[in-house]
Amino acid sequence: MSTIKQSRSLPSSPNDRVIDCGKSYGEEKEKLTCCDKKEVCAKAKAQNDPIKENQKKDRRGRIDTTSDAYDTARNVVGPGEQSNFRKDFMALTAMAPGDGWTEDDFKAEFLAECRFEEWKKTRSIDNLDADHVIELQFGGAPGWRNLKFTSSRVNRMFGASASHYDEGKHTAIRPHGNCDCSNTAKCA
Repeated sequence: MSTIKQSRSLPSSPNDRVIDCGKSYGEEKEKLTCCDKKEVCAKAKAQNDPIKENQKKDRRGRIDTTSDAYDTARNVVGPGEQSNFRKDFMALTAMAPGDGWTEDDFKAEFLAECRFEEWKKTRSIDNLDADHVIELQFGGAPGWRNLKFTSSRVNRMFGASASHYDEGKHTAIRPHGNCDCSNTAKCA
């Protein structure tokens, strides 16, 4: 697995579903951090290839997110896989160096490198979610291969925004310019 690279810029359209990084999110109503913004940019970039691919297919080629089978898969496979992803990750961090994964293996489990760097300082995943890199409604797999650690706040904010994506109206998900996706500098 490899961490998704930051997008330089996404072509825009008036029909894009725009995610505004200038808003305050979560119960704390705090502004997004530099690392939060990098995660938003990486997550938006990951959605757009499946969206474009699904727009080329007829509806039979898409996941029917209104079906009972989808709900069952999401509730049985999704949350269970997310919990196992977290447990397995923590078990691997407890192993002695050389017995488990390398630093690059751990880094690959995070959507953004900056979040991995933050994790290295605390070794805590308390404020992180095992998040579907490609959202289920855009054709992402419900299993662990589609999971990466993302801040809980970004996961919830992005999920809420993506839930308003209308296939008949929108052509892509795009971060607003205030997400600063072209900034390749490391977060402080």
